[in-house]
Amino acid sequence: MGRVLRASEHYFPRALAPNSGYSPPPPVKIETYLLLAVLIFGIFKTHRAVRTSQSPQERFFAIRASAFTWLVGIILAVVFLSLSKVTHQIIFLLPAFVIVVTLVKFWQNSRVRLRREREERVNLERMKRAN
Repeated sequence: MGRVLRASEHYFPRALAPNSGYSPPPPVKIETYLLLAVLIFGIFKTHRAVRTSQSPQERFFAIRASAFTWLVGIILAVVFLSLSKVTHQIIFLLPAFVIVVTLVKFWQNSRVRLRREREERVNLERMKRAN
């Protein structure tokens, strides 16, 4: 039929019994959820940046800047996760924040410049047609 269970096995299966060598997996840390949220945000932001490009030059810049930003982001995430102490992670966040803010400002200024140049070309062509 089956083997007879001892009294302790009724309450604790062998895998969960005390002193069985089994330990439950560690709970998922908040950093993992935060990284997942940033990853999802980055994917949508990259898609939106390429989709809203108004000219081929701007689209090319958006793709190139997205690839570079993803590379820098992956490097920063790997370095952040490889630091063992929380104090080192906190100290690392300041230069990482400065790098990210600088990249975002550069990206925004470049896109504005590309759009302005495109509008100037379109306006110049319209003026040439009007004369």
